[in-house]
Amino acid sequence: TAPCQGLQLQLGPLLSTAVHACQRGCTEIRTVQSAREKNDGNLAKVELKDDADPRSALTEADEAAHRAIVGSLIKEWGDELRIVGEEDDDDKELLKDMTFEPLDRDRFEDDIGETPDIDSSRVTIFVDPLDGTREFVEGRLENCQVLVGIAIDGEAAAGAIGIPFPDGTLETEP
Repeated sequence: TAPCQGLQLQLGPLLSTAVHACQRGCTEIRTVQSAREKNDGNLAKVELKDDADPRSALTEADEAAHRAIVGSLIKEWGDELRIVGEEDDDDKELLKDMTFEPLDRDRFEDDIGETPDIDSSRVTIFVDPLDGTREFVEGRLENCQVLVGIAIDGEAAAGAIGIPFPDGTLETEP
């Protein structure tokens, strides 16, 4: 018997939604930074995932960006899309119940055009909602980014990099 076919995807719309989700992650990080600046530079939450490793910091910015990115992608494409997030804590069920606006699927319509259908079972989305958490905690905002990668059959195919602080501050919008 033939293997069960999953959701059929096109690279252009998938990348478009990855870029849009990445932008949502940047917005969440900027929101946390704005609150931090109003709170004398203090973050509401910083914890270490590994007590022996200061690079393992986790903040509310990581968690908010993760929810925005992964939740939006789940809402847009459904459970069949395999998403591996750095901050995964079995929260996908929780995210499915949250409300997210639809993502833009047409951003690259003119650039990429029609591509062969890709079965969702061949696709993995990798999410690092705040690459540079330690730098974020230390206030080195210019060293922070949001990463959303798309792999097909285990090979990198496309991705998005969001820069939440293009000039290292909240002054310039990404």
